[in-house]
Amino acid sequence: MHFGKKLTFCPVIHLCERWINDKASEAEEAAKVGNTKSLYQIVKELSGSNTNRPPIKNKDGRHATRHDQQMLRWKEHFSSVLNGPELEISHDFEGDSPDIPDLDISLDPITDEEV
Repeated sequence: MHFGKKLTFCPVIHLCERWINDKASEAEEAAKVGNTKSLYQIVKELSGSNTNRPPIKNKDGRHATRHDQQMLRWKEHFSSVLNGPELEISHDFEGDSPDIPDLDISLDPITDEEV
């Protein structure tokens, strides 16, 4: 990393560089031994990405960033889905297809010969 002349003497920058280099070494070692779980965790930690929660949008299209906003949006969503109009799905399975023959299936316990 190149931070310029003024920042290179800052001890915090050196600690940050050392931490990143240590993590890179750990990632290389994990890749060598085929430990993909550790490698993925290190890359995730270095990238700073947080994939625990997917982004949730409000009805107006903006992202709900706070937890209470997200919970309110989920409540609105499920209220509209679960309290919607009754679906009218009707199907007569008895007269579905006369072409399918009845199968002779034994419901008795399995015998040693069958195994």
